[in-house]
Amino acid sequence: MSVWGVVFVLLTTIRIAFRATITTSISRLSVISGLFYEKIHVFLQQAYKPLILSVLSAFVLFVCYKITGDRYLSMWAGAVMGGVTSIGVGALLKPGLASFSIDTASYSQRTHKSVQLLLDEKNINNAGTLFVGLLSLLLVLINYQSTFNWNSYAVLSLLASFASGASGLLLCMHAYEFATTHYILTQHKSPTTSRAVSGKILNDERFDTLLGTLAGAMLLGTTLCNISMFQNFWLLASPVLLPLALTISGVSISSLAATLGRFNGWKKDPVAYLSEKMVSAVIMIISAFFITQHLLPSYWVCNGIEYTAMQVFYAAQAGIIGGLLTNKVAQGYKTFHRKYFSYLARKSFRVTMMDSVFHFTISTLSALLPIFLISIPMLFSYQLVGLYGIVIALVAMLANLSTQLTTGK
Repeated sequence: MSVWGVVFVLLTTIRIAFRATITTSISRLSVISGLFYEKIHVFLQQAYKPLILSVLSAFVLFVCYKITGDRYLSMWAGAVMGGVTSIGVGALLKPGLASFSIDTASYSQRTHKSVQLLLDEKNINNAGTLFVGLLSLLLVLINYQSTFNWNSYAVLSLLASFASGASGLLLCMHAYEFATTHYILTQHKSPTTSRAVSGKILNDERFDTLLGTLAGAMLLGTTLCNISMFQNFWLLASPVLLPLALTISGVSISSLAATLGRFNGWKKDPVAYLSEKMVSAVIMIISAFFITQHLLPSYWVCNGIEYTAMQVFYAAQAGIIGGLLTNKVAQGYKTFHRKYFSYLARKSFRVTMMDSVFHFTISTLSALLPIFLISIPMLFSYQLVGLYGIVIALVAMLANLSTQLTTGK
């Protein structure tokens, strides 16, 4: 074999090896880039809410700082710590108590059931984290209520700094899980992994409506802080504190009543279930009465019109009753739909024209009645205390967690 033949064989071998190496490298890079893209996609799916909230709160704080300067910097620090505390408690309780094993073999059946319900993920994750966050916000507001003149910039600074602390910690948890969670690329090039723990902290979509309404109520409360009756009142920021206190009261009472109902199995008994909801609503109304009487002056004058604390209480009462009735209409429609489905099953799903008309009529009424049951309390509250009455009614309505599923949607 000539020298040129040997050179040709070597060059061909090198070319084939180089080509195979390049092809393999490109294939691996495409897999890695595809996996990285899918991980980014999953991260954005799970972390889009804290990401948007972080950007929005940072923008609000920047605007408030440009307008007010460093007047509220001390309050920012307290509110940020409150937000971090609320999410931190949720992060500690979620993997801790949810996976906490306890030997209940020596306990009675009732005690075993009580322990299991106490450690339930849903109660701790949603109502518990929400309660800690609202209580932290209330403590910060009470601490600084006599320090500042409570205008819209002060409330925006408080809410934005609290949101930045909570969303910032939650975003850091998402980023940590993104960096440490192992993903497996399947045949369809989609990563498979269990849902992140941080994505389950306060993940109930209904709370978005409640917290947005609470923020609006606190902002509207600043319009009353400049009235002389409120400036001479023992609590300067009482119109801002009132919706927050009503929310904490409603969340505490409704979640406690729901937990007791689960302990005793009242949900399986329609009469006991209805009684539990009615009793919790009555306790919420009584609590709203004492809160409005202590956090508001007996009367005040705004734009030549006299308002009283009892009118605010009536607005909150209208919201609680309207939300409760709306929930009962929705529950009644669910019961009717189940019976209607059983009726069609017995007929082998042979639907007649009368069946379709009847079902359409009931479905229309089930959509119209909640609209009226929510609109009428809003109009009534507006006649009592104006726009502030509307937001108080909405806060009282949404703070009842048993009716929030219906009204929040």
